[in-house]
Amino acid sequence: MAATRHQSLIQRYLSDQLLVDFALLDRSANLFELGLIDSFGFIELISYLELEFGIEFTDDDMMSGKMASFDGLVRFVGRKLDGRQT
Repeated sequence: MAATRHQSLIQRYLSDQLLVDFALLDRSANLFELGLIDSFGFIELISYLELEFGIEFTDDDMMSGKMASFDGLVRFVGRKLDGRQT
């Protein structure tokens, strides 16, 4: 399956800003539990996503745990983008 634009940009952000090695990462693994991101890094990531994609996250979105993994982030952002386009 081809990577979507948002998937590629999220991967690049995590690689560049958090030094995530995607060759070694289980994409469904919890990034917090792996020690790859903390609450401050998560807020920076959310700010990046909001600016890059023109979407907004609620407090409930951020506390849901649905964005704890790379796969979860990609799915959640994809849903936000789909909702924005309707």
